[in-house]
Amino acid sequence: MHDNLIFNVNGTEDEDLLNALKLVFSTSGYKAESWIIDKKKGFVLLWSDNKGNKLPYPMSALEIFPMIKGFLESEQAKEIECKDWDEDTDHDGDNELGWRVYTENWGKIDGVDGCSFLAIKPTYVWYGK
Repeated sequence: MHDNLIFNVNGTEDEDLLNALKLVFSTSGYKAESWIIDKKKGFVLLWSDNKGNKLPYPMSALEIFPMIKGFLESEQAKEIECKDWDEDTDHDGDNELGWRVYTENWGKIDGVDGCSFLAIKPTYVWYGK
């Protein structure tokens, strides 16, 4: 495991979401042991169960995928902030609501928890002309 994992992918397809999760889990070496929902960051996974909502057992990308998919389809996901590159911006093309899987500084999610290793949030995917 390394400390500077860099990852930032958006999309709309379930298969791509699962593949993005698999890549981060295999690259980081972590399994999800707990989770937090943050109004700005989205659904945040932690590699420790010392904070957040403890999962019944350490989960792989494949095991946590249905929970993430359920979150993205939930009313709670609609409350997550979409700003800057995530927003439903006005441009000369079309936008579609999708998802973003990402890390921030030091392979963590800034301001959430030191054990965070990944966040997933609703985001708009832009299609230009």
